[in-house]
Amino acid sequence: MRTILAALPFLALLAGCGQSDEAARNEIRDGALRSCLEGVQGAAAPPGVSWDILCRCVTDKVIEGKTPEQLELPPSDTERRNAVRSCIIEARQARAAR
Repeated sequence: MRTILAALPFLALLAGCGQSDEAARNEIRDGALRSCLEGVQGAAAPPGVSWDILCRCVTDKVIEGKTPEQLELPPSDTERRNAVRSCIIEARQARAAR
């Protein structure tokens, strides 16, 4: 779990670059997801969970409901930790339901 916490830095975007909020959020999401996946390479994923699914879930939970300006600052450790826990639980439940 520590690996994913360390691998989720958020990218700062300059507001007012002419991008719509949606385009800016997508750019931030893509960069954060890439950073997460690069950061966990070679590390063992939690049992029953793939890094791809976990990184996507955590990234989405951490950026959910935030403006691009709010995403210029990295999420708190508590926010990331809660997102990771929630995503692991969701991934395991989805796997068990198959």
